[in-house]
Amino acid sequence: MKYINYLKNKNLAKTTIDIYIKQYQKWYLYLGDRKPNKTLFVKYINSHNKTHSPNSIRLIYSSLISIFKFEKKWKLINQCKDIKLPTTQQINRKIISLIEYENVKNTIEFNNKIEKRNWIIFSFLFLTGVRVSELLEFNKNKIYDENKLKIKGKGNKIRVIFLTKYLQELLTSWKANRIPINSKNKLITIKQINTIVKKISNKYFNKELTPHGLRRSYATNLLKNNVNIEIVKQTLGHSNINTTSRYIQINEEDIYQEITKIMN
Repeated sequence: MKYINYLKNKNLAKTTIDIYIKQYQKWYLYLGDRKPNKTLFVKYINSHNKTHSPNSIRLIYSSLISIFKFEKKWKLINQCKDIKLPTTQQINRKIISLIEYENVKNTIEFNNKIEKRNWIIFSFLFLTGVRVSELLEFNKNKIYDENKLKIKGKGNKIRVIFLTKYLQELLTSWKANRIPINSKNKLITIKQINTIVKKISNKYFNKELTPHGLRRSYATNLLKNNVNIEIVKQTLGHSNINTTSRYIQINEEDIYQEITKIMN
């Protein structure tokens, strides 16, 4: 299927590609012999209102827009831009602060190679903010100037990330060039990495986080330390600053501290 190659060339995560392909099949099953138009598009989106969450409906919308772009249906894309989608509620998602991480880092010990690998995976995601798909592409040979690494993100966009001294030490102590590997030197799956992150965050931080939660933690920690949001946007590989702003997790205590510091 040409559409699969189209998605792969955009360097999307495998899970995203799987969702988009599934929606491609469902969309054309829904269309039948009919030609796509705005009315059918709206009916299709609305048919999911009772069974899907607002976030899922937005994902379905994005997947269909992707199909239209692949098929170069620019007129239909413009017609569908003003469609009203359900609003998503802001969820108070869990993050890990730098202080929490430092406290664990200074006490952690490894009983075996697997435990060490798991901690390096967790630390790499937390200290760089990369996506899991980007971690799977990492190779120590790609590091230059000791602490710089070029990452190919979504849409084949290249960005530079910087490795902390602690992360450099971890990578130096790890003999293999790849991190997420098993005893047979084969790459582990995204699902296994998710499990690793959940286990470590539960064990050491009493929180259950996903790799995406570590990426959100990275962004929030930078912004809490007064890093310009444009810089955070660039390090995360976002095209739109609005996407970056959704990663920020600010709680009531943060707001109180900042306001009283200025107003007092």
